[in-house]
Amino acid sequence: MTPHKKHFSTKREEPGRLSNSGRQPLNNFASICSKFVRTVQGLSIFAGAISIFWLAILGDWGPIVYGVALLIAGARFLLMLLDLPAVGLGLICTVLIRSRFKIGAIPFLFLGRLYTAVLMAAWCTIIYLYFMDNTSDRTAVPSLIWSFVVATGPWAHMALWQERHGDPPAASGVMEVMALQAAYLVLMMITIGWAANPLAATAVLSSVMLLTSSLVSARNAKIIMR
Repeated sequence: MTPHKKHFSTKREEPGRLSNSGRQPLNNFASICSKFVRTVQGLSIFAGAISIFWLAILGDWGPIVYGVALLIAGARFLLMLLDLPAVGLGLICTVLIRSRFKIGAIPFLFLGRLYTAVLMAAWCTIIYLYFMDNTSDRTAVPSLIWSFVVATGPWAHMALWQERHGDPPAASGVMEVMALQAAYLVLMMITIGWAANPLAATAVLSSVMLLTSSLVSARNAKIIMR
């Protein structure tokens, strides 16, 4: 979900151009997803500031330093580099669509979205496990909140960047990020209610992102084949 890419570039998915009645519900849903992502992102910034202050008072500077470094690296270049295979698949998809071989573009579309979904789930799982493995009973709550900001913040930043600049994949991006944010919030509730669980983290994030990837890919394939 890098700002300079995505899986296919066609006017059929450009903001403001999905005007016929068959596509309008998707536009409305994408708008709802965008509002959700913006709202959660805004709240997470506020919660992140509180968690940093909380951790600083408790003298736990490690998660703060690593979190800030991961936020900057993730939002600026790290996730973009890791997502380059999806960029390549997206370029192939675009070429095939422009060559009017639409059916041949579908597998590359699904593979590109699948790769990004797996990357998103893996990134968040690693962040979650790192923060939960380096916390204590005193710092568990602020560390959990801070991990949400670090894990989902870069993805939300990139999706909203795409939307602001009118990139064709923006709708798909915000849908995926909304699912990621919701899955991580569920994981936080599981952690608070029971305990940090690597299996739960992997299961929740992976299942939600794989399902979302399939639904988004099916949506985009339907648009392409029209």
